[in-house]
Amino acid sequence: MSNEQKTNNQISIEEGTYEAQCVGYKKFKQSGKINKLVLEWDFTLSGMEGVVLPQFYNLNYKTFKNPTKYCTAWVLANKNRFPVRRKLGYMSPKIFMNIVGKVTVIHSKPRFLNGKEKPEVFKEPVVSEIIEVSVFNNYNG
Repeated sequence: MSNEQKTNNQISIEEGTYEAQCVGYKKFKQSGKINKLVLEWDFTLSGMEGVVLPQFYNLNYKTFKNPTKYCTAWVLANKNRFPVRRKLGYMSPKIFMNIVGKVTVIHSKPRFLNGKEKPEVFKEPVVSEIIEVSVFNNYNG
């Protein structure tokens, strides 16, 4: 089975670890109240031309007492340095732009509103986490 296959006009890759580059980000509100961030990862470096997958973060925190998923990724992108203060205002998503690193891809498990898992056809690949960063950007976080 190849790493890349098209099904139902969607690009699908196998779960695993890949080299990718962050090419964009966008903040948005889910359901009108939950602050979210989506990073866009390009997998051209892994030999998959045109494959761009999302990675989602919950930004409904004002301070980060324990390292959350976002805080952990931000520190990795900031050359393993914590911000001056662990507050969202000091942790801009600009830090992720153009970084290159190893990321983990999983297949999402979307659910219906009643909590029941949707059928296999609705599963899509998403970036789960950043494992390591090999090329940093010049932004000082």
